[in-house]
Amino acid sequence: MKIFGGVVVMLVTLLCVVAAASAQVAITGQITGVVTDSSDAVIGGATVEVSGPALMQARSVLTTAGGVYLVAQLPPGEYTVKYSAEGFGTVVHSGVVLTAGFVATVNTRLTVGKVTETVSVTGADTPVVDVQSSTTPTTFDTTLLQNTPSGRDPWSTLAQTPGVTTSTFDVGGNNSYQQSSMSVHGSKTSETVYAFNGLDLNGPSQTSTGFYVDYDSFQEVQMVTDAAPPEVPIGGSYMNMITRSGSNLFHGLAAAYYLDSATQATITPPIFKGVPVSNAGSPFIRALDATVNAGGPIIKDRWWIFGAYRSYDLKQLLLNSPTRDAQGNLTGGHGTDVNHQTNTTLRNDIKINSKNQLNLQWLWNYQNRFFRRNTTYSYVDQAAAYVQIEPAYILEGQETYTPTTNLTIDSRIGYMQVVFPEYYQPGVAPQTIPAIDIGQSTLQFAGLMNYLNKEKVGRAASTVSYFLGSWKGSHILKAGVDFGIARNYVNYNYNQDIFELYNTTTGTVPNLKPWQVWVQNGPTLSNTWAHMASFFAQDAWTMNRHLTLSFGFRFDHSHAYLSPQCNPAVGVTEYSPLFPNRCLAQFQAAGNPLGPLTKYSNVYTYNNVVPRLSVAYDPTGKGNQVIRAGFNMFTLNAGTSLADAVNPDGPAYAIYGWNGSFIANSATPGAANSATPDYTKFAPGCGTNALGTNGCLAGGTYTGPALDGAGGYERTVGGITTYIDPNLKRPYSIEINVGYERTLFSDTSIGVAYYFRATKSQFAPINVNAPTSDYTAVTMYQTGSKAGQPILNPITNAPMTLYNLAAADVGKAYYELTNVAALNNNRYDGVEFTLSHRLTHHWQALVGYTVQRLRGNYIGSNTSSASEDFNDPNRGINRYGSLDQDSPYVLRADVTYQAPFKIQAAVNFQHETGFAIVPTNAFGGLAQGSETVKVQSNGSLRYDSVNDVNLRLSRPTNITERITIEPLVDLNNLFNAKPITAETTTIGANFQKPTNFLGPFVARFGCRLNF
Repeated sequence: MKIFGGVVVMLVTLLCVVAAASAQVAITGQITGVVTDSSDAVIGGATVEVSGPALMQARSVLTTAGGVYLVAQLPPGEYTVKYSAEGFGTVVHSGVVLTAGFVATVNTRLTVGKVTETVSVTGADTPVVDVQSSTTPTTFDTTLLQNTPSGRDPWSTLAQTPGVTTSTFDVGGNNSYQQSSMSVHGSKTSETVYAFNGLDLNGPSQTSTGFYVDYDSFQEVQMVTDAAPPEVPIGGSYMNMITRSGSNLFHGLAAAYYLDSATQATITPPIFKGVPVSNAGSPFIRALDATVNAGGPIIKDRWWIFGAYRSYDLKQLLLNSPTRDAQGNLTGGHGTDVNHQTNTTLRNDIKINSKNQLNLQWLWNYQNRFFRRNTTYSYVDQAAAYVQIEPAYILEGQETYTPTTNLTIDSRIGYMQVVFPEYYQPGVAPQTIPAIDIGQSTLQFAGLMNYLNKEKVGRAASTVSYFLGSWKGSHILKAGVDFGIARNYVNYNYNQDIFELYNTTTGTVPNLKPWQVWVQNGPTLSNTWAHMASFFAQDAWTMNRHLTLSFGFRFDHSHAYLSPQCNPAVGVTEYSPLFPNRCLAQFQAAGNPLGPLTKYSNVYTYNNVVPRLSVAYDPTGKGNQVIRAGFNMFTLNAGTSLADAVNPDGPAYAIYGWNGSFIANSATPGAANSATPDYTKFAPGCGTNALGTNGCLAGGTYTGPALDGAGGYERTVGGITTYIDPNLKRPYSIEINVGYERTLFSDTSIGVAYYFRATKSQFAPINVNAPTSDYTAVTMYQTGSKAGQPILNPITNAPMTLYNLAAADVGKAYYELTNVAALNNNRYDGVEFTLSHRLTHHWQALVGYTVQRLRGNYIGSNTSSASEDFNDPNRGINRYGSLDQDSPYVLRADVTYQAPFKIQAAVNFQHETGFAIVPTNAFGGLAQGSETVKVQSNGSLRYDSVNDVNLRLSRPTNITERITIEPLVDLNNLFNAKPITAETTTIGANFQKPTNFLGPFVARFGCRLNF
């Protein structure tokens, strides 16, 4: 009841604060055109009536004095358009197919005659090219969603969008429980929005979603990418998922899909240094996916309902997850990944009156991952995996108000709550601490943390559209506002508040000594908030049936802050001097030689105005071809992520180099490490540092060599040593596009386009206590067992220059997140060829081939991480090269063919040049301890290119006129390709050892009942 009450309060508050709020993306299409007579003179006052099964009632408009008409707010579907005028015969144009955001231009000529004389037009005149919009979203309609073999989740489906690259490669659903980062035409992977029915419901960070969806509940899924209109906030991957609705005719689907180890090929392990790699790959044990949905009328033409339920179980064997006994010895077994998901969807469509229509939705998701491996390490023991039991739900409401045929007000409101935990395995004892070996990329004994994240997002939206058809052409005027609230509540706690870090190339952890130990400030309770508000306006001005100019702008406001909060006392009492401040107020009151700390009540405030300019030119005026060009700017997503990064009540770590006696019982880590640590090595000191006497972050002195580094305190990282530049600017991207698209023949279009993108004002951390001038170039190791020996590149064996930090700066870490000019040096160029064919004449196709390059100064995916310190010249070595998910050649092809004897075949082919490998090496022997350095430029090495062919064979059989049963089989990775998709990138004995590859061939069997 308390939770429900909070939801109601938040929704009411949003409605009260914003009478009409948040610009949203279209979930409907439009039909427009010009009505003329046989002499090509325009006909004003003609009646245009649109009807179809997706409409509760037919819609009628009159043409303007210029003969122009527009019928807006048409749900996706197939329509019939009837044209009539006094003294002219009637023309009926059928088969007009609309997807979300598509503007179908249908120009019609009436001939003199009786109104009762009707001419029917179908087929070749159905528009397949949008000649008015700056861009056309890639749309996966019901046919593509249901007939294309895929992982049956948004990530594997949208990976088929031309120009999109994804971080994972799905075979039969083997990655359906792990979201994939996406990039399109050089966009940052953080430029991602998950929209449900046109409403942005990203998580609080505004870069991802914790909500897993019911794939079969969608009418269509559209991907809005480049040259997006101003109602779209970003220039990357905007995924708009539109739920099915009821209709006047009862309809539905029941389906089940199954595969197991018996239907997949035996894994052939890759070869590394002449030896088969037996600990790579994640073959299926079994997968069962069952779904049922139905929709229909409660009151015909007035009230429709739709409901759906899905249950999905997936179990995989993880060959890279060894099992161990209590002493840490290998047992020869392998870990598993066990997952369960259920979804429930309910939708109501209600026609209040002829001018008002209401849509209410509830989406529920229960996501269970019993062995989630959410780390960057390649080999994670079963005991070190997390338990994720995640409930989530979405509430949405939409009202469409049409006071006149030319004016529409579309208002929406939504709320999402996700509870996302990552808990220790039930068998992990409180004394057990994790052990990481970065040399072998392993995590053993326990996960890194107990974690609970509660996400809440409220959003409201409204757009006003007005059609003006009689001033120097026609105008579609739009304006909208945007308001959202996001809260991110995170709780961390850690076993013993410590973990061990190793850097080895051989041997097993129980027989080695640590390289570093990280002391944690657990437990922590952090609470961050973000408010978002936007306004946009646009005029799409069509002149002389040829030229459409779309000019507009978008204003974006984003504000993040921290509410008053405190952390509990440090879990291990002896560590408390390392983290003395446990309340936000203590940090605000602390003296600081750099000036006031971050104003936590206002972590950042962004106010940005960006233009959206584009032109669409139809050379013939027949609506069958278009030349497009655009200049657009997009702000990058902003949410709570920056506030999370600087929250002093968030996670922090004091890092110590191994000095020979840190842990009393060092020979037996993990579960056996219940022995008391030797706390004398902490000797907290409150010497001069950025946080003054209030800091007391560091302690200890260097007591001797530790492998190739120094023992004792090295540095502290986390929110307590991080602040934001008060003049921080919001990152943005500039995009230019030029393209040509035309109708090739009936229901088929082809296109070619060029895209340019540059991302500016990116930010990264700099350690203000260690300026670049305090580093000295060295070619010899300075400390440790290699002191005095030359520094050599471990790949080329050539001499290498590193940079030694002045002793006075060591350990004095205070990071400022600031705009870094060096990151402006980036550029994307791409040329893309596309072909699209609707399902007519027994076939359907969506094909895209992209040739592209993305180059610039590299920064990791976590731009707030201290590991990216731009003051440290060691991090700048080999920084320039391929960026992000740069893949020079990308081919996507989905083709469906309805063969004789009712046999249907669908092929999904994906080619992608392998991503760049960034080889790194941890160099010790420097005053500051270790430095992780890129030892080759990004892109000098790449993973294997992926060529993945998936085939579906099915045969629908009509039981009755309206009931169809369809058995099917999906042959995933048809040719059993085995490209390497992940390797160990840390230099050592395991460098470039394969850790994952494309999943083996697997057959999935299914059966669908449509009615």
